[in-house]
Amino acid sequence: MVKASGLLIPILAFALLPPLCAFAQEGKTKSLFQSHFATVAGGEPCYARSYSDDHLKAHPAQRVAEIEIDMAKVNPDGKPITEEAIELGFGIKLKDKTHWYTNVAICKSDADRMSCFLEGDGGAFTLSAAQDGAVRLETGDYGIAMEGADDFVELSGTEGDDRVFILQQADKNVCAASTEDVRQ
Repeated sequence: MVKASGLLIPILAFALLPPLCAFAQEGKTKSLFQSHFATVAGGEPCYARSYSDDHLKAHPAQRVAEIEIDMAKVNPDGKPITEEAIELGFGIKLKDKTHWYTNVAICKSDADRMSCFLEGDGGAFTLSAAQDGAVRLETGDYGIAMEGADDFVELSGTEGDDRVFILQQADKNVCAASTEDVRQ
């Protein structure tokens, strides 16, 4: 111990300060919502993936040719998107179809992941961070089901190659294309 101004100051306390400060900074890690949604593309991010014909031929059990998720700054009710109230646009295009299947995903932020469910009993998925700023979308055990313009699609949560997708950040126009089919 070192005596300073009549007080005994444990040297050990000074030795522990830097690690404790680092731990405090570590506790301030951004959530997935903050790092990949709220602060990306002006708060209106688009994540998408389009699979090449070669990829689809190499994975015959994969039905999804294109997939996207996107977020607006406000929910349809006009309230701002926050970690407590997240709505995402969700769309898929199958390799044997020309139109998109779209739905709204209601999500809850949980630190390093987001848990989402599709409206209308459409199933569930989770989002987590992937390499290079991408997001990893993994369907739930019950899969995903959505209604299209003239039919219904269901993706298994336990079989096939439509359970995990790595989506890269994309231009907002890429995600807007999925809803063009719905508007026409």
